[in-house]
Amino acid sequence: MEDRYLFRGKIADDDGEKKEGAWVTGFLFVGPYLSFISCWKDGLGRKSHRVDPKTVGQCTGQRDRNGKLIFAGDRLSDDEAAFIVFWDRYRWAVRLPGSAIAEDGLDLWSEDCSVAGNIHDDPELAEPRIPGEERKRCGAGDD
Repeated sequence: MEDRYLFRGKIADDDGEKKEGAWVTGFLFVGPYLSFISCWKDGLGRKSHRVDPKTVGQCTGQRDRNGKLIFAGDRLSDDEAAFIVFWDRYRWAVRLPGSAIAEDGLDLWSEDCSVAGNIHDDPELAEPRIPGEERKRCGAGDD
């Protein structure tokens, strides 16, 4: 469970070693204006990368059925459905894409699902819709 202290984020600018938009995993440092993720570099010490704070997600400490670490904002899928991982008050949970309601705790799903993307690479998954707030588009279906 030591992996739960890891964070993942997208590099904010090309730093000569990694390209902008590349994912990095390590320890998070947040300053007043910048966020950095510090990673170990082949046992030679650590390298810090400036990351976009909107893309930072904490590791849940759990792995999917393929052994891949699961992070906040990941999209999990099984043979029948897809879910988004998020922090729900006191636990890691999953929700259906487009929903703000937790379905179950992540621990019930992690071993049966695999990571199939995330809300940062597929932004339409990011915004939960609150039940009852669906509105009919103006003019749709009106004759």
